[in-house]
Amino acid sequence: MGDTREQRTLSYNELLVLQSLAEGCRYGFEVMSLTGLSGGTVYPILRRCEAQRLVSSSMEDADDAHAEGRPPRRFHTITAAGQRALGAAREDLIARHRALGLIRP
Repeated sequence: MGDTREQRTLSYNELLVLQSLAEGCRYGFEVMSLTGLSGGTVYPILRRCEAQRLVSSSMEDADDAHAEGRPPRRFHTITAAGQRALGAAREDLIARHRALGLIRP
């Protein structure tokens, strides 16, 4: 049986986070560096998106991380549902910008 939940509109910051994952960012610090968003914004968005199955995550092997002298990272990947939500959010943003005359049709 398919998912019948209504898809909500992504916030601008959620769009930025998903876009950064789609562009190849894998962990929170990379997302923060690309978007300019703080950790207090990025990490709750990643958790929320994972709960909504827009993002999946896995922990890096602890031995690999310790060999580099740092704690293990949580790697994030945009899912197919996340790609669809990102596409819809992009379309919505473009439509809003056109309606405001910020971009031409």
